[in-house]
This record gives sequence, C-alpha cells and structure tokens, in this order.
Amino acid sequence: MTRPMDEIRDRCKAAWIGAAMGGSLAAATDGEEDIQPLPEPASPMVAAHASACVDAMRLSLRALEAARGALSPAALAEARLEGLTYRWDAFGAARSNLLRGLRPPASGHFWNPCANGVAAAGRAALWGMVAPGAPQTAAWLARRDAGIDHAGQGVEAAGAAAMMVSLAMIGADPLSCIRFAIDALTPASRVRLGLRLGLAAGPAEGSLATARGALLQGMGDADLADAGINLGFVALGLSRPGGPAAQLATVVALARAAMPNGVLAGALLGASLGTAGLPAEWVASLGAALPVGWGLRSDGDGHSPDALAERCVAVAAVPPAPSARGGAEAAGGSEVTAVAAADPEPVAVVVPDIADAPPPEAGPDADAGVDPAAEAPAADDAVPPAEVIAPPVVAAPPIVAAPTLVAMPALDPGFAATHPEELGTASIYRAGEFEIAADFGERGPALYPGVPATLMLEVRNQSALRFIGSISLTAPAGWEVHVPGAQGARQDLPPGRAARLGFVVRAPATAAMPPVNTLTVTLTPDEGEARVCTVAAPAGACWWAVGALPSPLREGYEKRYEVEDKQGLEETYLSRAGGLVGWTRLQVPGSELPLEEAYFKGAPGVAYARLVLRVPAAVETRLVVHTNDGAKVWVAGRLVFQVHSHQACRPTWSGGPGASLKLPAGDTPLLVKAVRCDEPYRLALMFLGPDGDPLISLSTAHW
Repeated sequence: MTRPMDEIRDRCKAAWIGAAMGGSLAAATDGEEDIQPLPEPASPMVAAHASACVDAMRLSLRALEAARGALSPAALAEARLEGLTYRWDAFGAARSNLLRGLRPPASGHFWNPCANGVAAAGRAALWGMVAPGAPQTAAWLARRDAGIDHAGQGVEAAGAAAMMVSLAMIGADPLSCIRFAIDALTPASRVRLGLRLGLAAGPAEGSLATARGALLQGMGDADLADAGINLGFVALGLSRPGGPAAQLATVVALARAAMPNGVLAGALLGASLGTAGLPAEWVASLGAALPVGWGLRSDGDGHSPDALAERCVAVAAVPPAPSARGGAEAAGGSEVTAVAAADPEPVAVVVPDIADAPPPEAGPDADAGVDPAAEAPAADDAVPPAEVIAPPVVAAPPIVAAPTLVAMPALDPGFAATHPEELGTASIYRAGEFEIAADFGERGPALYPGVPATLMLEVRNQSALRFIGSISLTAPAGWEVHVPGAQGARQDLPPGRAARLGFVVRAPATAAMPPVNTLTVTLTPDEGEARVCTVAAPAGACWWAVGALPSPLREGYEKRYEVEDKQGLEETYLSRAGGLVGWTRLQVPGSELPLEEAYFKGAPGVAYARLVLRVPAAVETRLVVHTNDGAKVWVAGRLVFQVHSHQACRPTWSGGPGASLKLPAGDTPLLVKAVRCDEPYRLALMFLGPDGDPLISLSTAHW
C-alpha cells in the first residue's frame, strides 16, 4: 500500500483550510460561556476572520524553515517574542515571562493562569502536518512548543492533538485518531477523560446542550478554559451526526475556547478528508489565501494553502545536518532534524499493513525514548525510538503504521532530555555547544532582597569534544553566592553528558533590585575559549499587607477603615477575630496577590496591601485590575480605581478595567483595599507600557 506525496501535500493543504475555517467560524463565539447557536459554515463572509492559533502555526513553520534542522524550544520562544504580539491569556502570560528573560519551559509554568488551557492544542496541528504518520514525533514536538506558554494538561493536550493530526495525515478518520490518542494517554489524564466523555456524549440521543452538560458533569470542573474539557468538546462535536460542516459548526458552538477548538477540529477534518472531501464552500472561501491576524508580524511569507502545504513538506524533508560523528543525532548537531530518504521528493509513501506493525511499547512514556530518571543519558540514547502505532480500538478504518519513506523530524538531546509529560520548571539556555537548564524550583525564579534562593544548574555538553574545566556562577555586585562544600568547580563532561550543580544566591536586604537581574554562568575549559550564559532572575514584588479586618453585614466595601488614614508600618488595627494585627511582608512573584490564602482563609473580610512603584524615568502606564469581588486602588494618595463586582476573575495581559497613569521618576506609593464577600478572593494588578507590553522598567522589589 502506498501514499503518493501528492496526497500528503493535498491533506496538508486541506488541514490548513480546515484550521482557518475553524478559526473563522469561532470568531463570533470565542469567549462565550454558554452554548451558542450553530454558525453558518457556508457563508463566504466567514473567511474574513483570522485566528491567533493559525498565525502561531505559521510563525512556527517560519521558525522551522529558518532553523534548517536546528530548532530548539528557546529558538521557538525567540521567534514567538519577535513575531507574534497577541497578549491575551496564555499568549500574554508567556510574553510577560519571555520579556523578563525566562525561557521554556519556565515561561509556561510560572505566573500563568492559563497554563492548563487549550491554546497550545489549537496550534498543535502544524506538528502533525510536518510529521505525517509519526504521532510520537508529532507529540514530542508539540509538547515542547506548548512549553512556551503552557504546563501540565495544557502541554499534554497539545501532544494529543498533534498525534491525532499526524494520523489523519495518512488517512485515518477523526474518531479513530481520537481513540488512538486516548490509548496513548495515562489513565489518570484529564485530557484522556475529556476525550472519552466527548466520544460517549456525541452520538447520544438528546440535544447538544444535554450532551455538553453530560461532559461537564463527568469532568467535574466548571473552568471552561480547561484543556481536558475543550478536547472533550472537540471529540463531542466530531462524533455528532452530519458532515464536516455540521461537525465543525458544532465544535465552535460549544464555547468557551471556540477558537483553538475550531482550529484543531478543522485541521483534523481537513487532514483526514483531503481537499476533495471538504465542503466546496470552504475551498472557495479559503483556497486562495488564508487571512492573517494583526498580531503576526509578517515578512512576506506565502499565505495560500498551497504554499503553506508545500513549505510543510519541504521542512519535513530537510536532510539531517552533518556532524563530527556522522549523524544528525550526534552531540552538537541539530536539535530538530529530518529523517528523509536521499531523494527529498520521494515518489510515494510506503505504508505497511497494520498486521506488520510492531506492538506498542508498554507505559505512557513509550514515545519518550529516554529515562527521565537518568542522570545524564548519552546523546545517542536520547533520540526517540522508531515510531510504534497501536492498533485502533475500532475495526474500520484501521490506523495504519508509520510510513517508512515520509520525512519525519528526529530529536537530539536538546529536545529529548526532559520527561514528555512534565517538562519541568527550568529555563533552558544555550552557551555555544552547551545547554544550560536553570531551575529555581517550584517557588519560581523570583528573587527578593535579603531572601536566599536555591538555583540548580544542569549543564549538558552537546559538542563532540570532552569538556574539562571549571563552571562558575557570578551575581551582581554585593550579592552572596554560596556553593555546597562537596561541590567542586572543576568538571569533566564527555560528549552528551551533564553535570548538576547547586548554588544559593541572595541579594542584600537593603538592595533596590531592578526588575530583571542577571546571573552569569561561565564555562572555562583548560584549553580553548570560555563559554558564557546569562540566566534571568526576575525580581518579585515586595508587598506589605494587613488583614483580615471585620466586614459586618458585608459592608466593608463602603466603610472607611483607619488603615486609609494611618498607614505607618508600626500601626496595628482591630482584626476580624477581635485582636490586633499589623503589617506583614508578602512576597508576590507574579501579578496575583495571594490574599485569600494569607488573610481571608475562607471567610468574608477586608485586607489592605501597599507597594512602592519605582521607575527610572517618568512613564505613562496602564494599570489593569482583575478581581472577582471588591477592590479600590490609590496611587500617590489618589483613588484611581474602584470596583465591586462578583464576576469571574481571568487575569490577562491584553488589558481590562483599570486606570491610565503617569508615574514620575523615582518612587510612587500604591495602596489596595481588598473586600471579600462569599467566594474565594482573587486580585491581580498589571502595569502595561505605552506599547501594550508589560512595563518591564517598573521595579517593585524593595521593602
């Protein structure tokens, strides 16, 4: 059985058209909480709407082309920072972290309320397109792309989505692709649960609202941004009766993340059906060119589905970069290379019969190809094994085995060294031929004056030469750097091996820390030039807070407390419990204040928090306030914002309610009043610069 390359191109073209149609349909319903009326998929007007997920796919394709076999998660992050300016939800959280110097996977893990969302799954179709019939490889790539702005089930969902599209690219139908992904996920996975519930609810008798309700009840979570819920919506919509137009319309009607859901479902339908199987209206509306959103900085790339499909095929067929050891997987070689036949344009794709496929490897991590517990796997050991595709759970149509002549990306230790289900909390940098993972642990890379922080470094030698020399860490002047007594500075690292080093750093208690601090890692060999890497260590916010104060009859919002008149740090106030409370330090690494955990603790009340804003020069800024209850904000003694609304709190860097301010050079005091009624309290404060990005020049790290 063979699959001509023309068929692969056609399926890729159809996947782009389907993705764009899904994003276009979703433009009218994205963000809505409740189920929406089914949109009309045949309307040519639908084609006018661009999609951030499709734009992100185009950007990743551009980065893959530019890398020519040397694409790393850090390179993808740099491309994202320079080429994509969307700032909502996970896009905005990651952009804020990247601007502060963090790199994946830390950029997706920390200070990101959307880490478990579905946006990365929405753009994961690209990795299935460039790895047709290689679902493990597609998942591998998608997970590392997702680590830029997601963590946990957000990363897991991206891997599952890429697997599905990869299989659809060789003709598997969408439901078989979904069942394959279910089998590949761990039994405890929420993504797996969502897919299973979606498949079960879709064909059931009753209304769409009833099916949706059954899925949500089974998931037991009301957060409609949850990746597991949204992949369940995709499965539900695609398992409903009707053709692709009706199924895609159903997916986007299910709310709330209609955009990524629609893009994924459309790409999956397109890849499975090819252009001949798509509704003629889709091809007529989008066959010539796909719309481009305002957030994609275009450099004149071709945006027709034909051009995009051709580029995907060309990227998948890039020959491996030569290395000193004669293989693409050799240390110092490319981080993502292609495994292709000698002819970059093979005439046909050979697909073995399903009976000839080897049995799947045991365990959820079979596609990893590395032991996550291994201290330092050799470079050759970190390359994923040959693709193994399990038999489908339904008899027809069968899931075919991975083709032998389709060009498929391969991974070297730069991609493969981390666990596929949990990328970890480090920022990964490069210093020449060395990869350096800087990990501050679960507390995150936020430093405070006078507070020690532990930094673990994993330095991996990806060159073809042995490294013998010293590895040192230096901090800004006046800082302390301590090294465990048993840890020597000199290291012996053969190719492919890694060293783990621990340090404790501390800024002076009286330091006025800048918003972003840099630590310098220096690798000095006995012979040859030194390698230098700068590690970002953003400063946290140094708040003072007091609470909880009494709020009788829920009247705390209107009541003027003596805190507003006497703000000295030596002052004490009558507490909710009847005693006296004073100001205490509150270390806040991100934008959201943990007032519920620190002060309210499950009961109504009032708390105050104060902070000093410091900028080197006068600047205009936009203060954005996200809360689900009562809040008042004073800047320089002037009330600039107040709200008392019991709506859901979704912190996002794309804007929101707040106030426009002009901060003078130097210090400006800020005071916040937080009022909790019945629900757990949330409050996030963000400062945006004139360009809409986070105001990186603002320092809040001084007591």
